[in-house]
Amino acid sequence: MDKIDSKKTIKYLNSRAWYRATKVIYVFFALVIFASIIALFSSEDFMVSDIPNSVVICQYGNEKQFLIKDIFNKDEMPTVLPRYFNFENFENTELSESILKSCEIDAVIARNEQKQGFIPHPYRIEEGDKIQLGYMLLALLIALAVFETVRRIFYYVILGVINPKK
Repeated sequence: MDKIDSKKTIKYLNSRAWYRATKVIYVFFALVIFASIIALFSSEDFMVSDIPNSVVICQYGNEKQFLIKDIFNKDEMPTVLPRYFNFENFENTELSESILKSCEIDAVIARNEQKQGFIPHPYRIEEGDKIQLGYMLLALLIALAVFETVRRIFYYVILGVINPKK
């Protein structure tokens, strides 16, 4: 192996202090970025519910279970999970009314009209699977690809090859 080829290896770079320091900084930034992505996607603010696959459970009426997508067509699909509000003058009750209709509930039972136990709401909604995990994995994969690209560019600039010999 001639002298020029021996300087185009990772072994040669590892013998240099500046390269080892660069590797430490590179790994540190990679870990910080990956930890930041995981922390960001783990926060409650970033949770994305699978609204169409959330389950509506009728507490009384026909006592059936429906998916939100079975109640609302694609054009009417809510952007947030509808909640039941027992206020007479509450705005935006159309979502609740559609769910009450699907549950075949003509009148909401008032607290004082119930015989045994208290059912606070005529229906409840169990949220569909959170889909932020897929977004987190995609963000981690993109970050990994960016770091790998930066590493290959570094090798190309320093050694003149994208995939240097060990």
